[in-house]
Parts: sequence; C-alpha cells; structure tokens
Amino acid sequence: MRTDEDFPAVAAIFVVGMALPIAVALAIHDVLALYLTGRQFASLGAAAFALLTWVLLEAREIDRANFLVASLVLPWIGAVGVVFVGFTVGQHPGGFRYLFGEFEDLGAYAALYTIGGVVAVALLRGVERFTRRDGWRPAPLTVAVGLVAVLVLGSAVGGAYVTIAASSASISDVEADVIDRRSSYETDGTGLVVVVEGEPTELRLTVTAPDGTTAVERLTDEDLRDGTATVELEDWRFDAPLRAGTYEVELSALTGVTVDRTTYTIETEPTPSLRQVEVVPPNGEPTIDVPTDATGRESGTESQVRIVTVIANEGDAPSEFATRLVAGDGEFVTVEAIVIEPGRSGVTVVGLSDEDVERVHRESDGELEVEVIFDGEVVTTERVMLPAPETDSG
Repeated sequence: MRTDEDFPAVAAIFVVGMALPIAVALAIHDVLALYLTGRQFASLGAAAFALLTWVLLEAREIDRANFLVASLVLPWIGAVGVVFVGFTVGQHPGGFRYLFGEFEDLGAYAALYTIGGVVAVALLRGVERFTRRDGWRPAPLTVAVGLVAVLVLGSAVGGAYVTIAASSASISDVEADVIDRRSSYETDGTGLVVVVEGEPTELRLTVTAPDGTTAVERLTDEDLRDGTATVELEDWRFDAPLRAGTYEVELSALTGVTVDRTTYTIETEPTPSLRQVEVVPPNGEPTIDVPTDATGRESGTESQVRIVTVIANEGDAPSEFATRLVAGDGEFVTVEAIVIEPGRSGVTVVGLSDEDVERVHRESDGELEVEVIFDGEVVTTERVMLPAPETDSG
C-alpha cells in the first residue's frame, strides 16, 4: 500500500486510540481516580492500543515503515493539539486534569502511544518470524479475542467475588459534623461524617449534595479491617458549605452494584446571627455575656484595641463563618474565621494594631464596619466606634 493510501488509516488509528481514553476520563474520572493514577490509566490505554493496532495492521496490510514513522510523529502532534484545546477551553474539566495534571503528563501520554505503535509493529514481525520457524501463524484477531475473553472471564469472577463480599456492608450513621484538621489548617473543617460497617473488602461511597454535586470515596480492606470505617467528607468536596436539603448516600461494590443507600436531611442551612459586638480599649476587659459552650478564636494582645463579636449559628449544620473588619476606605483591616456548631455560639476577639486604629480614624473618623460573612457573602453588618489612638506626650 502506498504512503498516501496508508496515511488516512494510520491517522485514524492514532486519533481514535488517543482520544478514547480521554473521553473515558472525562466521563468517569472521579471513579477512575479511586483506583488508578492518570498515568496508570494512560498506560493501560496505550497497552490496549498496541494490541488492537496489531490486529488492524494485520487486517489492513499497512506498510510497517510508514506506521513506524507515524508512531514517532503523530502522538506528539496529538499532544500539541491537546495543549491547544486546553488553552482554548481555559477552564479544564476534571477528566482533563486527571490525565494531564502536570505539563510533563502530556509528554508521557505521547511517549506511551509512540511505544504502543512500535510494540504493535514488533508483535507483527515477531509473529512472522514464529511463522517462518514453526510453520504456524496465529491469527491476531483470534489472539486478541482470546485475551479479551480471558480478561472478561477474570473480571466476571473477580466482580462476583467482590460483590458477594460487599453485600453485607451497610451505612450505620450519617451526621453533619465538625472535622478536626488543626494539624494542617488554622481552623477545623465541616462536612458529612459517614460510618460504614462490614467485612474487609473494596467499597465505593458516593454522596450527592442537594444541588447534584457528588463526592466519591474509596474504602479498602485496610479501612474496614476492624469492621467499621469512618469517612469524613469535608464540604469543599461539594464545592459549597453544607446546605439545606437532602444528601443522598450510596454504598456500592467495586462492580457498581449498590449494597446500601440512605439519605441525610438538613432542614435549615447554617445561618449566622450577629448577637453582640464590643470594642475593648487597650488593657480593658470585655463586658459582654459569652455563652459557656461558645467556641473561641482570639488574636492580638490586651494592650491593643480589640473587637469582640458573638455569632450564633441558627442552622442545623456546622459551618465556618468569618468576621471581617472594614475601614472607611473599603479596604479590609482583618478577617477572622471560626467554625460554629448548630445551635451554639462563637466568639472572635480581634486585636487591632496602632496603625490600623489610626487608619480607621483617618479614613472614617474612627467608625469601623464589622461584617459577618458566610460562603463569601456578607450576611449582616454593624458599625462601631474605635477609641482615639494614643499619642506620645513627649
């Protein structure tokens, strides 16, 4: 076959072979990420590409030299095309980030398909040598079908085993709760805590928020070695704080068969209420009533002017609220975040430097705006007056 006749078929083989794993990753990357890294998945795709290409080379009698040259060139052109599409789209979907999270992943993807093309030609030549030596030529399609049959049979047996092993697992509890993450962050987190019981096996936990956003977590034999696993899903997994509505919780086997399902409903979403604000002068003491069970966050020293706020969470779920202090020029003086459980209060104490106090007096005659923020939005505000800045007597 001539080069001009080979090229459309060769180009189609590489386009389809390289595009198919990307399409699969875009569709189910959240599930794939539980079991394989992006590069591992790309390697499996390249291996399947090599096997199927061997079958196609035999069936179409494509010139091997042409195909080898194409293997060295076309995957890299494809990688450049992916870069171009990535820059054009701008906001990359999750599946794209799964496969190409780092720039070098693009090069690795192209290299894998270059190797896949070379391996396909090597398989074809190896079979021909085998035929000349032993007088028997295995049909590539028969070999490919046989390998697929073995994989399907193995997958069916393995799938049946993990499904049976997972059938006794159950969801024993779901709660909206505070999640301890102080080892890595300044504040705790909030989210859903799901307790799963069952024998050690592979499971998949899927939680769907009221707006349809899903979070998927993998449970392994090790997680369930004691018969119980606690899964903490922070609210950032749902791209938003916990909201009012029903969260659907599904437990399934590795095969996708659902073994248990439940729901968790938040009647009233977290709602901050600014109960009290007090300006404490330097070396003074707060006089406001603070609930004994209140959560506290404090910064600054007694020698500074301090802003004390009491915020109540009137919702049915814990959440993070922020106190933002704004000067008359609209610039933030400081922001202090605090996590408050439902039905309880939180107290923030924010110390202001002398420079901050002078700035507020300069910009707004000492008037400071106290804002309470939830999910990036200002919920309520209150204005307070700061004491005059101290001046040097000398």
